[in-house]
Amino acid sequence: MDVTTEQGVSEQLEEGAGRIKLTRAGRFRRWIRRNPPGFVGLVLVTILVSMALSANVVSPYEPNDLVGFSNASPSAEYPLGTDNIGRDIFSRLLYGARVSLLVGVSAVVFGMTGGLFLGLVSGYVGGWFDLIVQRIIDAMQAFPGIILALTLVAVLGQSPQNVIIALAIGYIAPATRITRAVVLRERERVYAEAARALGASTPRVIFKHVLPNSLAPYLVLVSIFVGLAIIAESSLSFLGAGVGPETSSWGSMLSVAAENYFDATFTLALAPGLAITAAVMGFNLFSDSVRDMLDPRLRRR
Repeated sequence: MDVTTEQGVSEQLEEGAGRIKLTRAGRFRRWIRRNPPGFVGLVLVTILVSMALSANVVSPYEPNDLVGFSNASPSAEYPLGTDNIGRDIFSRLLYGARVSLLVGVSAVVFGMTGGLFLGLVSGYVGGWFDLIVQRIIDAMQAFPGIILALTLVAVLGQSPQNVIIALAIGYIAPATRITRAVVLRERERVYAEAARALGASTPRVIFKHVLPNSLAPYLVLVSIFVGLAIIAESSLSFLGAGVGPETSSWGSMLSVAAENYFDATFTLALAPGLAITAAVMGFNLFSDSVRDMLDPRLRRR
């Protein structure tokens, strides 16, 4: 190879390396250009997380402190006014974000993870075990989710931990059904048959081969159901069966606003209502983007 050819090859390699480096550096900007709704969702989720993490630093008052007159209008001292007994609405809004995020994420992760492993084993093993599991799932899905959650909270008592348990149980059924459907397809793939032919045990095939290829629907469902869990927690608190009266919650703020509709300042209903809307919209938009990233057919577009 002469000197000219070597120089040409070297220049092409340097140009290719620079292109790869530029692609990696601009990957996030490219994702923003291709998924503007997903970026909006990411921003909303980031704001929600920031509110939850900085509540004790940013909030001017404790959420349950009586800091002024009841139903005070927004002012420099009270950015969003006060509620019916003189608590600062802005402080309660920030602490409510912490409760909504904690309950929503925890309930979805616990419930979906339990459903993931139950559907994984049920779909792969099949037989009588699968039959029993699916009949139990049918019985769970026969109850409306909010009724099941209300019943469990009534039995267990009002607290954030019990609300998480009540909501998590409701998410086991859909996670099991969807994971089972994916596993029924994946267990017949060539890679699973090859692993069995090489003598791999059933647990190894399930957790080493089938599980990694069944995680994409799980991740999408987690991002979708967090928004639904926030609505469910707010609904329980609105009905008086949520995290408890001593804990600040967006749903309980809406309940107070409904009870004192004609006397309360407008921000008592507007602030938590907009917060719930923004949180659910953020997770829904972000979940659509996650689905697009995990779908090979959409990634190639």
